[in-house]
Amino acid sequence: MCSSDLNYNKKAQIEAGFTLQSSLHAEAVDYIDGLESERKFLRTPNEYGYLVLMLNPTSRISISANGLYTGTMLQAKYSPDETLAPNEYRTAPSYAEIGLKLGYTFPVKSIDTGIEIYGGVKNLGNVYQKDFDNYRNRDSDYIYGPSLPRTIYIGIKLKTI
Repeated sequence: MCSSDLNYNKKAQIEAGFTLQSSLHAEAVDYIDGLESERKFLRTPNEYGYLVLMLNPTSRISISANGLYTGTMLQAKYSPDETLAPNEYRTAPSYAEIGLKLGYTFPVKSIDTGIEIYGGVKNLGNVYQKDFDNYRNRDSDYIYGPSLPRTIYIGIKLKTI
């Protein structure tokens, strides 16, 4: 794992990290009856990385962007009816998601605080799993990727200045 954090005069900050790993059982495990045993951990990518960029051009404006990368990973795909689809191992594709946030703080000098109004977008590229089962008795454990599709949000926060 490698990570770094740089800050310039509280105006710009960047954080980043990347992990390369190999998660293996000491001996092969039978995840699915009738299929070859696997030493790889399921749902565990060998590559993972993140990046966060925060900008504060003035004391009132804040801008942030973040990125997350997840590499490919082995998944078990069970079928309730093998005449419809076989039990199998599948390799989930790698994906990257990006988020953006913009905030503006209104100072409230009488109580030495501020009110921040902010808004943003999570999963800007709308990266989302495309091969969900959609039939009765589906494999509800076959899930990977971001937990939310593209999501727009707004908020208000009371903060110290």
